[in-house]
Amino acid sequence: MNQVKHKLFLFGLLGTALWVAVVAVQYGLANANSYAVGAWHQRWQKDLNQQLTQTNLEVAEHVTRDMLAWQANHPHYQVLAAKQVEWSNFYSLVISPDTANKSLLKKQNLLKAQQFYLRSAELRPTWPNTYVDLAKNALYRQASSQEAMAYLELAAKVGENAPVTLFAYVEIGLSLWPELSIEQRTTVAKALLKIEQHTFMHKGLSQAMKQPQFKQRACALYLLAGIDYVACANT
Repeated sequence: MNQVKHKLFLFGLLGTALWVAVVAVQYGLANANSYAVGAWHQRWQKDLNQQLTQTNLEVAEHVTRDMLAWQANHPHYQVLAAKQVEWSNFYSLVISPDTANKSLLKKQNLLKAQQFYLRSAELRPTWPNTYVDLAKNALYRQASSQEAMAYLELAAKVGENAPVTLFAYVEIGLSLWPELSIEQRTTVAKALLKIEQHTFMHKGLSQAMKQPQFKQRACALYLLAGIDYVACANT
């Protein structure tokens, strides 16, 4: 009897060890694939003309599918999948000379990316970056301004003073300025003032100031607040 119990114990231990090994392999492969997908995105960001090719895009899409096949319930992997769809969308609309029905394709791709972002937010609801991505996605889809601002409000709930939230409020808010309520405009103005108060955010603000519409509206707000921001001197 004791021998039977001992054998059952060993079989149970062996089964557990095998299960742990399988799970470890799955996580390891998914993690390796996620690094590969992220690396492709960084290459495209740095060298769009040379790196974003049909061949490279197909490789990255294959790796993305493998990543999700191994581990579909990881919030970061869902974001990577959304980014992959957006890069594919950019290639089809801007670079590829053979794309037909661009308007329909854009809508389909951006809605697909939105689903990945929503799944990521469901898996990790306390990460403001995902809500910012959803707000930008709404902007690209030409959804209502209120949909974009609603996502920014969710970002503010979990990361009110996070740089990603502040910059998103300013960049998206100023682009939608005529459509915003008084309360929303006030929130955008407060975000802009917070950015000005923190020198480590000034580099990002200087980059944004290169956009004429952004600069015009941001400088108008600084003027109303009595702030002499150097980039607004020649406005």
